[in-house]
Amino acid sequence: MVFIKNKTLCCHPRAVPKARLNGGGLVIGNDTRTCNAGLAGAMRYGSSEDITTGLVGHWKLDESGNISTAADTGGSNDGTLTSFPADPTPNWVSGSVGGSLSFDGANDWVIIGDPAGGELDFGTTQSFTMSAWINTNDAVSLSRPFSKGHWGWAGGGYSMWIGNGVLEAGTTGTSKGTSTVADTTTSVISNGTWYHVAAVFDQTAKTIQLYVDGTAQSLTKVAGTCGTATATVLDYSACATATASSTHDFVIGASHVNSEHFDGEIDDVRVYNRVLSAAEINALPGLPGGVVQFCNGSAWTDWGN
Repeated sequence: MVFIKNKTLCCHPRAVPKARLNGGGLVIGNDTRTCNAGLAGAMRYGSSEDITTGLVGHWKLDESGNISTAADTGGSNDGTLTSFPADPTPNWVSGSVGGSLSFDGANDWVIIGDPAGGELDFGTTQSFTMSAWINTNDAVSLSRPFSKGHWGWAGGGYSMWIGNGVLEAGTTGTSKGTSTVADTTTSVISNGTWYHVAAVFDQTAKTIQLYVDGTAQSLTKVAGTCGTATATVLDYSACATATASSTHDFVIGASHVNSEHFDGEIDDVRVYNRVLSAAEINALPGLPGGVVQFCNGSAWTDWGN
């Protein structure tokens, strides 16, 4: 059963984001209906948090059948399934929020490219947030849910990794000592479990935060890299050349040089060109940051506290 604000509603938790009921039923997610007399008694579970502003890339990975393109519903940069079977139907599987794409950990990946408009490059001043749902078969080996550069400690760009159960994310300078990589202080990723992972780069404050299932994690840094970690924040204000721009492709399921392949399923990859707050991260699909409301015939009203 699902418990929302101490109220039993319905369904297994993984079914909740897919629920779509009309009339007096419960709608989960982005319900934009206007409350009026005809909708009286209807209920919705969602959030008033803004999770659309600044969304410059969104690959839901909800496709199915013999489709070799991952649509970008947040922008115009569709991805191409590369080194997947000629018919990738078996790779489009159930996910955490809808469908997902299954990666073999050997050589398949999704190539989005390096958009000419620069919407996936953030330099040294543009804040950004990247997130996804992941379910790995190998939490020990180093792998990347997604990446745009950050290889060999040069060339710019950013990336997210997992390895030995640790979640990592960072940007690249001109050397290892001028690059910054935040690590969770403990193992937070295990095999065979869906996790929501997010990395928030505040390029005004020059800080990184990593979230797992909506909770900010205690951080350290990769030895030899730039920055200072305190509690859940890594400060990289001293890392002057670390930049989140590169000429490399944005890719899902590997590094941009076709290595460190992800073994498992990836779902709902998002990139924002701004900082997402903790409340906004928890309002993303599949996370419990919403509130139950009912239509009283004229307005949506919160149901309890």
